[in-house]
Amino acid sequence: MRLHYTGLALAVNNHGMVAGMRQGEQGQRATVYEGGLLTELPLYHGEPGVFAGTDSYARAINAEGAVAGGVQSRTEERGRPNTRAAVFRSGQYPTVLMGLQADFGSSAVDINERGQVLVVAHPTMFESRSILWTP
Repeated sequence: MRLHYTGLALAVNNHGMVAGMRQGEQGQRATVYEGGLLTELPLYHGEPGVFAGTDSYARAINAEGAVAGGVQSRTEERGRPNTRAAVFRSGQYPTVLMGLQADFGSSAVDINERGQVLVVAHPTMFESRSILWTP
């Protein structure tokens, strides 16, 4: 089956919902494709000067349609891009893991049916840690 949108598909659940992202003039956005319709998930706006989302992406989707991925800030935090793990649900603002000390960002890489999220955090440039997060 052909997916009728321009973008990147990264995960599919057992109901045929596809998590992915599309790139456009306003940046990269996490999406869900279902039944021939593409839904762009809301962007996390955050707090300017602390962390304000400019892009988002999806990496996994569970049976309930919760999407794991992340938000990126191109300009905040020490003048370089940074990412935070996030969970997206259609029609809601994302839940973002802000309390984690990870100087080089974090990303949600999977989500199970109980809503637990596997997160990879980068406390230093060459170091990674895995964390199980229940938002």
